[in-house]
Amino acid sequence: MSRRTLILLIAVLAAPAAAQADTEKLFDRYKTASLQAAGNMMAFYETCAPGIGEKVPPVQYDAPMDTATACVIDEYVEQKGLEAAEALVVEVENWADKPITTVEDLQLTGEQASSPELQGIVQACGVVEASSENPTTKAIMENAEMLAPCFGQ
Repeated sequence: MSRRTLILLIAVLAAPAAAQADTEKLFDRYKTASLQAAGNMMAFYETCAPGIGEKVPPVQYDAPMDTATACVIDEYVEQKGLEAAEALVVEVENWADKPITTVEDLQLTGEQASSPELQGIVQACGVVEASSENPTTKAIMENAEMLAPCFGQ
């Protein structure tokens, strides 16, 4: 085997590992940003529903959320490419960097975040189901009446 062939073989074999490392980094960044945004959401809820923070545990990713979110990142990379997935994560990071002061601020917007592909991926990966089993989501749902002032009700 020539040296050139060996180098090409190594490059081909290493590519999936490098791609996996990239998606793992995107997952970590996405998770960090979404946890920050969840903290912003709870801070907003506390302003219009004082005491809600005492009834809702801190937002945490559990195994089902990790699995569903990793699926979203992996599928987004598969369908749209690494560059688009990077852009999605940046949109989430930018959203997380801003305080939530209105109901409208709760909505993640952006070219990637509002893409039909993402909506399909989120559904296929079971994000809603995983989220609905999360202790934080359950506590929010159990105390939904307290949140009515946040939504102008």
